[in-house]
Parts: sequence; structure tokens; C-alpha cells
Amino acid sequence: MALCSEIGNHTGSTCWAEVKLKLHVTYLASGKFKQEKKVVSTVQKEQIPRGKSFSWKENLRIPSLPPSQLKGCKLIKTQYILQFRVGSDARCSCDNIEFEDEIIIGTFPLVTKMPTPVKVAKAQVDKPVPNAVLPLTIPAEEGKVDSREKLV
Repeated sequence: MALCSEIGNHTGSTCWAEVKLKLHVTYLASGKFKQEKKVVSTVQKEQIPRGKSFSWKENLRIPSLPPSQLKGCKLIKTQYILQFRVGSDARCSCDNIEFEDEIIIGTFPLVTKMPTPVKVAKAQVDKPVPNAVLPLTIPAEEGKVDSREKLV
């Protein structure tokens, strides 16, 4: 998954930034539930010097994972949370900045017809598209059945 961020350090100390993909699984049975939470993937920028800006363009590796929102399954709820954090380890008056949002990981695209490509100016190509929903297909690991294949 491509990550693109602009970070300006306007504090008096060195800052850091990280992005995590977290998996939250809830198992439901007999009116009770059990939750498991784990970090699936992480990328970090160790140091952003004070008074400097940083353009972060990196890929977050997504391993083979079960899809989100399993239709028809009322026993297991799978959620993926993308977390972005910027902070400082020094003692300064600034708070850490944290943003989290749920993302959907699946084996089939959410849209049935891809939009027709539109020519754009070169200056617009490098900018991220806000609120873009792109289909993500994660290939099955060797020896595992891909959900797109028909079982006989």
C-alpha cells in the first residue's frame, strides 16, 4: 500500500513518525466475545530534525491476510485499522499526533467497473487523491486456495 505524507516539525526537538496496519478480530459465540489485536505491518521514520519538513513516500507491505467484513459470517468480525502517529521522545510541550481509520482488505474489488483513465497534468500525478477507494487483491500464499478460484 502506497503511503504519502508531508510532515513539518515546528517543535524544538527531533520528532519521529510511524504507520501501522493493525488487525482486530472479534470471535462471537453464545452471547460472549473474545478479541485479538495485533500489528500486521509497520513503517517508521526515526528522525525528523527540528524546524525541517519531510516528504514521506513509502510502501507499507501487506502480507496475506483474511478479508474484512466476511458476508454471512456472524461468528467472526475482522477489522483492519491504519494508524498514523507523529511524536517526540524529548520532553517538550507538544502532544503526539495520532490518526486511525478502518480500511477494508478483500479478495474482490469493491467496484465492478473501473473508471476510465483521465489525462491529468504532471503536477497532479504526484499528489495523493483524497478518499480514493482502490481495489486491493492479495495473492494467496503458495499451497493455499485463492478465494477467486472455483473449488471442485
